[in-house]
Amino acid sequence: MEPLIQNPLIDLTTYNNKNKNIPCEIKQKATMPYMDPDGQMYMSVVRFDFNNDLCPVFIPKIRTDNSFAQQYEALMISKGYTKQGSTYNSTLDSDSTDLFIAIENDDQNYFACGYVQWKPVNINAVKPTPQEASNRGVVLESPYYHCYNTMHVSTLVETLITQLLTSSFPLLGLDSFLVKDDYGYNLLIEKGSLANLNSMNVVMSTNLWRMYPFVSVPHDFMDFAKTLIFKKPQVVQYDGAAYFQIPTQYKSTSFLPFRTISMKTHSIPIESQLTGNNMFNESKNENKIVTDFLMSTVNDPDKMYDVFSFVPDSNNFRPVMLKNARQQYELDFYFTMDTSDGYSVPIYLEPGRYASVKVDINPGQA
Repeated sequence: MEPLIQNPLIDLTTYNNKNKNIPCEIKQKATMPYMDPDGQMYMSVVRFDFNNDLCPVFIPKIRTDNSFAQQYEALMISKGYTKQGSTYNSTLDSDSTDLFIAIENDDQNYFACGYVQWKPVNINAVKPTPQEASNRGVVLESPYYHCYNTMHVSTLVETLITQLLTSSFPLLGLDSFLVKDDYGYNLLIEKGSLANLNSMNVVMSTNLWRMYPFVSVPHDFMDFAKTLIFKKPQVVQYDGAAYFQIPTQYKSTSFLPFRTISMKTHSIPIESQLTGNNMFNESKNENKIVTDFLMSTVNDPDKMYDVFSFVPDSNNFRPVMLKNARQQYELDFYFTMDTSDGYSVPIYLEPGRYASVKVDINPGQA
């Protein structure tokens, strides 16, 4: 085998021929070195591709206390409102997310509030214990919490809204839906005998509002909460009944818990990160990032919900400089999904799936 430095474009592929998920790692060892110890070398990624369905579009955060709901309840009771119901248990469990909603009935001074309760997409996934679920890293890695389209979590949100409507307006039997169009999700609240929505307030925690950015104002008393504004909502027919329609003001990009896919290496001697590259994002700074790719969600026009999308641009990746202190016989890469708050979760390949990368190793900057 000739030294691969003479042919710097190197194709590497890994294929999962097992009957279980495996970490997405690509390795190749040569009989001749990829680089010589003399001179300055650069490496850049020309192409990266993987046909994987295991990148979730949403992962909930499991709440660790009841302080937000307790603060809200105390506030409303001090204003003369009566609690008509709640959908959370003061005993923390593995399914109670931190996505909070409250609905207020100003005519009767009733209110109800609660947290979105999680139900797994994968019913065979092992449910973490409450103690495990309090660890954000465990939740991010657990298939129990992985959601692969936005419709699933929207169904859980609309279930909570309907429960709270029933509690706050007990005589009306109101229903609700979150309905997707090309622009975003619309909140439908059953009209029933309501002439308008002037008697109703809907409060959302800010993290939930970012997922469904309806027109709103900051809550008067609660930090990290929004009060929705209903400005003459349109009345539409849905499922045989009349509903007030509240559209989002812009398309949400906040379902996705991950911001990038990072391509990292254990053994390739990277000298330093060049301008524009990510620095280390692991606590021990042991493994360096070769490059990273932005993740996004896109609309599935056939199914009317958002899904994960990863389409990296070819020939547009940033070079990293390599240490030439020793000969390098092995190339190795592994891939993680990284959150904006510093967590890294390994990417896994399903049985029968592959990942491939083409790199350019060159004496001159790529």
